[in-house]
Amino acid sequence: MKKVKPALTPAFRKLAVKRGKAAAKGTPNGVGNRRMTPEERKLPRLQAEGGRLKRAPEIVMKAAASFTKDAW
Repeated sequence: MKKVKPALTPAFRKLAVKRGKAAAKGTPNGVGNRRMTPEERKLPRLQAEGGRLKRAPEIVMKAAASFTKDAW
C-alpha cells in the first residue's frame, strides 16, 4: 500500500520560499527571521583567529626546541 503525501498548502509553500531566499542571502541566524548584525557575523571568525593566536607561541617554542636539538 502506497503512502499518500499530504498536500502542501500555498501558505506553507510561500513561507518555505521566503525562508529559502533569506537563507541564500546568509542574513538569518538560524533562529527565526532575525537578521544578524555585522558584529555578530564577525564573531565566529574572530573567535577562531583568537584560538590560532593562542596556539602560535606554543608552536614557535616547539619549533625552536626542534631546531636547537638538531643543531647539536
